[in-house]
Amino acid sequence: MLIFVHHNENQLIKWLVIVILGLLYNSFFLENFVRKIPLLKIFYVGLVWGLVNAWLFLPEFNIEIFLISFLFITALVLPFEIRDMHDDEVVTFPKLFGVQNTKFVAHILCFLATFLAIHALKTDYKIAFFLTGAATFTLIYFSEPTNRDSYFSFGVELCSGLPFIFLVLIQSF
Repeated sequence: MLIFVHHNENQLIKWLVIVILGLLYNSFFLENFVRKIPLLKIFYVGLVWGLVNAWLFLPEFNIEIFLISFLFITALVLPFEIRDMHDDEVVTFPKLFGVQNTKFVAHILCFLATFLAIHALKTDYKIAFFLTGAATFTLIYFSEPTNRDSYFSFGVELCSGLPFIFLVLIQSF
C-alpha cells in the first residue's frame, strides 16, 4: 500500500515491471521459468538488480549504474553457481565450463564493474566500490564447491552490501 501512496504512476510502472521480472524468475505457474533456462539465470539476476539500482529510484535510466550493477551482481551469482554445481538440475557455467573458467568469468565481470565504477562515480563512491571489488575478487578466487554454506551465504552475499558499508566508513573519517 505504501508503494501506491508514495509513488507517481511512472514509478508504479517501474515497480510493476521489476515485480513481474522477479516473479518470472521462479514462478511455479510457468512450466519453464527463467531459473530453469540454462545459463540465463546469472544474467537475469544481474538484469533485475541493475534495473532496481539504475532505473527504479532514479528520475531517468542511468546506464553507468546499470552496467556497474549488472556486471557486479552477475559476478556475485557465479560463486553460488559453483557452490550448487552438484545439486543443480540445469546446465550451469561450472558444469559446462568448469570451476576455474567460471571463476575467470566472474573475475572479468568484477573487474569490469570496478573499472566502470572508478570512471563513472564520485570519489567516495569509487573508493568504496574499489575496496568492494578487491574483497569480491578474493572471495571469488577462493570459491569452491566444497566450501561451507556460510562462506557463500555470509561472505559472498555480504559483498552486495559492502559498497554501502565502505562508503559509511569513508564518510565517517
